[in-house]
This record gives sequence, C-alpha cells and structure tokens, in this order.
Amino acid sequence: MSSSSTSSRSSQPPSGRKRQVKYTEQELRSTLDLLNSIPRPLSPSLPPSPPASPAPPSQRRRTTPDTDHTMTPAASTPSPAPTRRPALTSAELSRMIPIYKERAKLFKRSGDSRKRTELRSRRLGLLELTDSVLHFAYVFWAEDREKSKGKSIMMCDVGTWRTLEGLVVACKGGWAKDGDPAARGLIGMLNLLEGLVLSRIAHWNILSIRETTKGLIIPPSNSASTTATLNPNPNTGATPNPNAAGTPKNHPTPPSHVPSPAPTTSRSPVPPAAQQAHHPLPPFFLQNILKHSSGFLQSSSNIAHAYSMLNPAFMHTHYPRTHQICSTTSLGARSDGGHDGAFARLSDDGLEVDLDACARGEGLWAWPITCGAGMAHLIGFGRSMLWEFAHTRGGYRTHHGVNEEY
Repeated sequence: MSSSSTSSRSSQPPSGRKRQVKYTEQELRSTLDLLNSIPRPLSPSLPPSPPASPAPPSQRRRTTPDTDHTMTPAASTPSPAPTRRPALTSAELSRMIPIYKERAKLFKRSGDSRKRTELRSRRLGLLELTDSVLHFAYVFWAEDREKSKGKSIMMCDVGTWRTLEGLVVACKGGWAKDGDPAARGLIGMLNLLEGLVLSRIAHWNILSIRETTKGLIIPPSNSASTTATLNPNPNTGATPNPNAAGTPKNHPTPPSHVPSPAPTTSRSPVPPAAQQAHHPLPPFFLQNILKHSSGFLQSSSNIAHAYSMLNPAFMHTHYPRTHQICSTTSLGARSDGGHDGAFARLSDDGLEVDLDACARGEGLWAWPITCGAGMAHLIGFGRSMLWEFAHTRGGYRTHHGVNEEY
C-alpha cells in the first residue's frame, strides 16, 4: 500500500513546476530560421571601429528675441541671372521721360497721403517717396543726356538736381525711424545717390571753370616764340649766340661761367617772354574753386559711407537677390572716347537698365558705382532694393498701387 502510493506520487509532477511544452516540427523549423536570420557578431580579433563623426553644425542663423523671422528674405536656391536687354535708342529714351516724370509725381502724392500711425501704411508711404526720388533722378539724368547731344561732355542742370535734396533728406529720416535692420540698406542707397549727385555737380562745375580759364590765357607773341625756338642752349635764357648773328667765326667765344649740363637735366626757369600770361581773374574765381573742390570731397565721403553700409555681408543677409545681381552682373565700367579726358561712362550710361524689371528682381545694372556717370545704374539698384525689402513685408505694387491700401 505504501509502495503503490509512493509510485503514484512520483509519477505526478511536483507542485509549482511548469509542464514542458512540446513543439511541433514545423514550429521548431520556424524558430531555427528566425535565429539564422540574426547577423552574426563581429570577430573579437577585428580592429576597433573609428569614432563616430560629430554631427554637422546647424546652418540655421541664430536668432535673438528681437529678430523677426518674417523680416529677412530666405536665401534659398539662387535665382538665374537676369538677361541683358538691348540698349535704349535716343528716341525711346525721349518717349520715356514724360512717362517717368508723371510716375514720380504720382509716387510723391501717394506717399505724402499715407497714414503715419500704422506701420504698413507708413512703410508704403516711404517706399513710394523713395521710388519718387529714383524716378526724378532718372528723369533728370535722361534730360541731361538729351541736352548733351552733339557735345563733347555730359551736361548737368545743377539747379534741377538740387531740387532732390529735401526729398532725399525726408526719406532718409523716415527710414532711420524704422526699426527693421534692413531699412539701414535703403539709407545707404540714398547716401550713395547723394554722393553721385554731388559728383555730377562738382564735375560739371570744375569743367565749367576750366573752360572759363582757357579763355583768360594770353598766348605768347610770335617773336618770343621764335626767339625761344632759335635758342640752342636753354641755360643762356634770351642771350643770343655770338655765332648766330653774323659774328666772325674766328672771334673767340667768351667762356661760360656755368658749365652747360645735359639737356635732359636742365631746370632753368622759363624765359619771361615765353611765360603764359592771362587776363585778370573774374570775381570770386578762387572762392568757386574752393567750393567745388569741397563738393568733390563731400561726394567722396558720401560714397565711402554708403558702401560701408552696403557691405557684402549686410547685402547677403537682407538683400540676397540684389546682392547676387551685384556680384554676377555682366555690365561694367568702360571709357568713352567721345567724351573729354577721363570722363568714364558705365555701359552706355545706363541705357540697358530696365527700371520696371529691376522692380521685379529681374533687372541688371553695373556694380560698383563710384561716379555720377553711373546714375541710371544706381536707380536700377535702388528699385531692386525697394522690391526686395517689401517682398516679405506685404509686397510693393509700384505705380500700380498708388493711392490704394494693400
């Protein structure tokens, strides 16, 4: 009895132990296939792996609490370079003068009528007033070209150019009050325009003084010119050669007190008879020279200050499209043989500049611009800046949006 009970207890599984699960052959094969699919570990004899490369730094520009993400245009993939257009003919330029003059007046009236209490309206007004400055400057430049037909120098109506001063100062003051960092670029553009206007005026005034001075010079008399020509020794001044006036050749020539140096090193003063004389200078002649020289200095100062504001880093950040055109333009400075002296023109004086294309980011102009001869190129550059400034700030419809709120 006891043995049978013992055997029965031993055949039963002990309490607390799990019953072994039997797998079918198919289940075992599936498990083996799964294990075989796991990659084998590397051999311990292999060399250690190199350390992982650090992640590249983020290219995103660091922002500050004062930065507005909507204020800076995104410099994504570069746009294709604008194509050059044929140069305007003189007749085409003449037809554009009244059109652009009327636009300039429309911009001025619309800009003056904008509200100054709202940011959007205030900016629209400044955009239109600045565009008015650019259009007036283009008209004045074109009118000067028309007056220069058949002349050896570019004309400059000084009184007309001076009328821009008040409007330029007002626009600069308005942009200075704008808190947007990109507005600084528009101030720089207006500084450059001021410098180019002063350059044109100073260049014209100096040329006028030079022409006046030419009429005051008294040419030397024929007798004095003949005497100077016959004199073989420049160091003897007006003293005649004894052998040249019929003196017998056997007469001894007095020795010279000063040895005659080589002609190339002669520094004797010009004989009095050969000196250039002139009529009395007109009143205020020297004062005008001082005034116009100061104009050149002021022009150089304005241009240098403008380029310090329009530096490549600033332009690349706030005006990437305009900066791209400045860096890749196919227009450039060249000398015009038909003009006087070192008067340089820029690509036919800007006849290839399309103002409307520039206001869409599709125009072309020469860069850099350092003298008043490049005025039309500066206007194209300025219109591109206006378009790009407004591109992410509500847009700018140019003359199509005057007197409208948008």
